[in-house]
Amino acid sequence: MAAHELYLLPNGVLSLPRSRVIYGELSDERLLTPVYSVLVRTDDGDVLYDTGIDPDAAYDPKALEGITRNLHSFSEEDDVRSRLRDAGTTEEAVGTVIMSHFHYDHVGGLRYFKNSKVYVQNNEYR
Repeated sequence: MAAHELYLLPNGVLSLPRSRVIYGELSDERLLTPVYSVLVRTDDGDVLYDTGIDPDAAYDPKALEGITRNLHSFSEEDDVRSRLRDAGTTEEAVGTVIMSHFHYDHVGGLRYFKNSKVYVQNNEYR
C-alpha cells in the first residue's frame, strides 16, 4: 500500500485544563487543543485515521458533558464529511478507518463509515 497524499483534517477545537493535557501539571489554566483526523490517499484506496467530533452532539445540551464543557469551537466545516469533500473524497470512498482510541473527539464521526473496514486496538474494548 503506497501512500501518495496525506491530508490533516481539522475537526474543531477543545478547551482543556492544562492538567489534562500535560503530564504532571496541576494548573487548571485552559489550553486550546485542536482535534484532527488524517486522510491518507493510497494506491489501495482512502484510509482515515480517527473521525473527529460528532456534529450532532457538538452543541446538543443533552450530549456527553465532556463535549459541551470542553468544546471551544466547532462549525459545519469541521464535520469530517465536509473536510473529506474539501480533500476531494467522500465518506463512501473511505475503505479503511483506523481508530486511535474511543474518546468522543476521535470516534464521533464513525457512524458515517458503515461500509468501511474499521481497525482499533484490543485495549479499547476492555
